[in-house]
Amino acid sequence: MRRTVRATLTILLLLACLAVACLWWRGRETTDCVDYTHTAGRRDTMTSLYSWHGSFVLEIRREPPARWNQRYVGWAWRSFPSAHVWTAEHLKDLRRHASWAVGIGVGYAPFVDDSGSGAAVAATSWTFWVPPIYPLMLLALSPALWIYRFIRQRRRVAFGRCAHCGYDLRASADRCPECGQPVTVPAQHAT
Repeated sequence: MRRTVRATLTILLLLACLAVACLWWRGRETTDCVDYTHTAGRRDTMTSLYSWHGSFVLEIRREPPARWNQRYVGWAWRSFPSAHVWTAEHLKDLRRHASWAVGIGVGYAPFVDDSGSGAAVAATSWTFWVPPIYPLMLLALSPALWIYRFIRQRRRVAFGRCAHCGYDLRASADRCPECGQPVTVPAQHAT
Protein backbone atom coordinates (compact mmCIF):
# COMPACT_ATOMS: atom_id res chain seq x y z
CA MET A 1 0.00 0.00 0.00
CA ARG A 2 2.80 2.44 0.93
CA ARG A 3 4.57 1.74 -2.34
CA THR A 4 1.41 2.54 -4.33
CA VAL A 5 0.87 5.79 -2.42
CA ARG A 6 4.52 6.76 -2.94
CA ALA A 7 4.39 5.96 -6.65
CA THR A 8 1.15 7.95 -7.06
CA LEU A 9 2.59 10.89 -5.15
CA THR A 10 5.73 10.77 -7.29
CA ILE A 11 3.69 10.87 -10.49
CA LEU A 12 1.58 13.78 -9.21
CA LEU A 13 4.66 15.74 -8.15
CA LEU A 14 6.32 15.12 -11.52
CA LEU A 15 3.16 16.39 -13.27
CA ALA A 16 3.16 19.48 -11.03
CA CYS A 17 6.85 19.97 -11.88
CA LEU A 18 5.98 19.77 -15.58
CA ALA A 19 3.15 22.30 -15.12
CA VAL A 20 5.54 24.75 -13.39
CA ALA A 21 8.07 24.32 -16.21
CA CYS A 22 5.36 24.97 -18.83
CA LEU A 23 4.17 28.12 -17.02
CA TRP A 24 7.76 29.29 -16.75
CA TRP A 25 8.23 28.81 -20.49
CA ARG A 26 4.90 30.48 -21.34
CA GLY A 27 5.69 33.39 -18.99
CA ARG A 28 8.27 34.74 -21.41
CA GLU A 29 5.57 35.96 -23.78
CA THR A 30 2.27 35.41 -22.00
CA THR A 31 0.98 36.40 -18.59
CA ASP A 32 -1.11 33.69 -16.97
CA CYS A 33 -3.11 34.61 -13.91
CA VAL A 34 -5.32 32.73 -11.48
CA ASP A 35 -7.49 35.11 -9.43
CA TYR A 36 -9.78 34.76 -6.48
CA THR A 37 -11.91 37.83 -5.80
CA HIS A 38 -13.86 38.24 -2.57
CA THR A 39 -16.22 41.19 -2.23
CA ALA A 40 -17.69 41.72 1.20
CA GLY A 41 -18.05 44.57 3.62
CA ARG A 42 -15.78 47.55 3.39
CA ARG A 43 -12.96 45.92 1.40
CA ASP A 44 -12.65 43.92 -1.80
CA THR A 45 -9.82 41.39 -1.69
CA MET A 46 -8.19 39.99 -4.81
CA THR A 47 -5.66 37.19 -4.52
CA SER A 48 -3.79 36.64 -7.77
CA LEU A 49 -1.05 34.23 -8.82
CA TYR A 50 0.79 35.44 -11.94
CA SER A 51 3.34 33.77 -14.19
CA TRP A 52 5.11 36.80 -15.65
CA HIS A 53 8.56 37.38 -17.22
CA GLY A 54 10.31 34.45 -15.57
CA SER A 55 8.75 34.93 -12.12
CA PHE A 56 5.79 33.68 -10.18
CA VAL A 57 4.04 36.50 -8.37
CA LEU A 58 1.52 36.09 -5.56
CA GLU A 59 -0.40 39.32 -5.03
CA ILE A 60 -2.92 40.02 -2.28
CA ARG A 61 -4.68 43.27 -3.11
CA ARG A 62 -7.18 45.14 -0.97
CA GLU A 63 -9.25 48.08 -2.12
CA PRO A 64 -12.54 49.81 -1.35
CA PRO A 65 -15.57 48.17 -2.97
CA ALA A 66 -15.63 48.81 -6.69
CA ARG A 67 -18.42 48.05 -9.12
CA TRP A 68 -16.15 46.21 -11.58
CA ASN A 69 -15.01 43.73 -8.90
CA GLN A 70 -18.60 42.44 -8.58
CA ARG A 71 -18.38 40.68 -11.96
CA TYR A 72 -15.12 38.90 -11.04
CA VAL A 73 -16.28 37.33 -7.76
CA GLY A 74 -14.83 33.86 -7.21
CA TRP A 75 -12.16 32.05 -9.20
CA ALA A 76 -10.98 33.15 -12.63
CA TRP A 77 -8.22 32.12 -15.03
CA ARG A 78 -6.92 34.81 -17.33
CA SER A 79 -4.21 34.79 -19.95
CA PHE A 80 -2.96 37.77 -21.93
CA PRO A 81 0.22 38.99 -23.67
CA SER A 82 3.04 39.98 -21.31
CA ALA A 83 2.95 43.44 -22.82
CA HIS A 84 -0.68 43.99 -21.65
CA VAL A 85 -0.44 47.64 -20.68
CA TRP A 86 -2.09 47.84 -17.25
CA THR A 87 -0.81 44.49 -15.97
CA ALA A 88 2.78 45.03 -17.16
CA GLU A 89 2.99 48.50 -15.60
CA HIS A 90 1.29 47.31 -12.40
CA LEU A 91 3.67 44.36 -11.99
CA LYS A 92 6.71 46.53 -12.78
CA ASP A 93 5.64 48.97 -10.03
CA LEU A 94 5.13 46.11 -7.58
CA ARG A 95 8.57 44.70 -8.44
CA ARG A 96 10.16 48.08 -7.70
CA HIS A 97 8.57 48.15 -4.22
CA ALA A 98 9.78 44.64 -3.30
CA SER A 99 12.73 43.85 -1.04
CA TRP A 100 14.89 41.11 -2.52
CA ALA A 101 17.04 38.32 -1.06
CA VAL A 102 18.23 35.13 -2.80
CA GLY A 103 16.03 35.89 -5.81
CA ILE A 104 12.86 36.09 -3.70
CA GLY A 105 11.05 39.37 -3.35
CA VAL A 106 8.50 40.53 -0.79
CA GLY A 107 6.82 43.88 -1.07
CA TYR A 108 4.03 46.19 -0.01
CA ALA A 109 2.81 48.94 -2.29
CA PRO A 110 -0.03 51.43 -2.23
CA PHE A 111 -1.27 52.25 -5.73
CA VAL A 112 -4.23 53.59 -7.69
CA ASP A 113 -6.30 50.88 -9.37
CA ASP A 114 -7.61 52.37 -12.59
CA SER A 115 -7.93 49.08 -14.46
CA GLY A 116 -11.70 48.83 -14.33
CA SER A 117 -14.53 50.56 -16.06
CA GLY A 118 -15.40 52.78 -13.08
CA ALA A 119 -13.59 55.45 -11.13
CA ALA A 120 -10.04 54.83 -9.95
CA VAL A 121 -9.68 53.65 -6.35
CA ALA A 122 -6.79 53.70 -3.89
CA ALA A 123 -5.56 50.16 -3.20
CA THR A 124 -2.79 48.37 -1.34
CA SER A 125 -0.95 45.28 -2.43
CA TRP A 126 1.26 42.69 -0.72
CA THR A 127 3.37 40.73 -3.17
CA PHE A 128 5.62 37.70 -3.02
CA TRP A 129 7.96 37.05 -5.98
CA VAL A 130 9.76 33.77 -6.57
CA PRO A 131 11.73 32.50 -9.57
CA PRO A 132 10.21 29.26 -10.96
CA ILE A 133 13.41 27.29 -10.33
CA TYR A 134 12.60 27.19 -6.58
CA PRO A 135 9.18 25.48 -6.93
CA LEU A 136 10.69 23.23 -9.61
CA MET A 137 13.43 22.07 -7.24
CA LEU A 138 10.97 21.66 -4.37
CA LEU A 139 8.53 19.61 -6.47
CA ALA A 140 11.30 17.48 -7.99
CA LEU A 141 13.00 16.65 -4.67
CA SER A 142 10.57 13.97 -3.49
CA PRO A 143 10.37 12.13 -6.85
CA ALA A 144 14.16 12.23 -7.16
CA LEU A 145 14.56 10.66 -3.71
CA TRP A 146 11.93 8.02 -4.48
CA ILE A 147 13.61 7.10 -7.78
CA TYR A 148 17.02 6.97 -6.03
CA ARG A 149 15.67 4.61 -3.34
CA PHE A 150 13.93 2.45 -5.94
CA ILE A 151 17.17 2.02 -7.93
CA ARG A 152 19.20 1.43 -4.76
CA GLN A 153 16.84 -1.36 -3.61
CA ARG A 154 16.95 -3.05 -7.02
CA ARG A 155 20.76 -2.93 -7.06
CA ARG A 156 20.99 -4.35 -3.55
CA VAL A 157 18.74 -7.29 -4.45
CA ALA A 158 20.70 -7.90 -7.68
CA PHE A 159 23.94 -8.16 -5.67
CA GLY A 160 22.47 -10.52 -3.05
CA ARG A 161 21.96 -7.93 -0.34
CA CYS A 162 18.95 -7.02 1.79
CA ALA A 163 16.77 -4.47 -0.03
CA HIS A 164 16.04 -2.73 3.28
CA CYS A 165 19.43 -2.40 5.00
CA GLY A 166 22.02 -3.65 2.47
CA TYR A 167 23.27 -6.58 4.61
CA ASP A 168 24.93 -9.46 2.70
CA LEU A 169 22.33 -12.27 2.41
CA ARG A 170 24.42 -14.97 0.76
CA ALA A 171 24.39 -17.04 3.96
CA SER A 172 20.74 -16.30 4.85
CA ALA A 173 17.74 -18.14 3.51
CA ASP A 174 14.53 -16.51 4.63
CA ARG A 175 15.17 -13.40 6.79
CA CYS A 176 17.83 -10.73 7.00
CA PRO A 177 19.82 -11.33 10.20
CA GLU A 178 20.53 -7.59 10.51
CA CYS A 179 17.05 -6.00 10.23
CA GLY A 180 14.68 -9.00 10.25
CA GLN A 181 13.02 -8.19 6.90
CA PRO A 182 11.91 -11.23 4.87
CA VAL A 183 14.00 -12.00 1.81
CA THR A 184 11.76 -11.40 -1.19
CA VAL A 185 14.14 -12.73 -3.82
CA PRO A 186 16.10 -15.88 -2.98
CA ALA A 187 19.71 -14.96 -2.25
CA GLN A 188 22.24 -16.27 -4.74
CA HIS A 189 25.01 -18.25 -3.08
CA ALA A 190 28.55 -18.00 -4.33
CA THR A 191 29.86 -21.29 -5.74
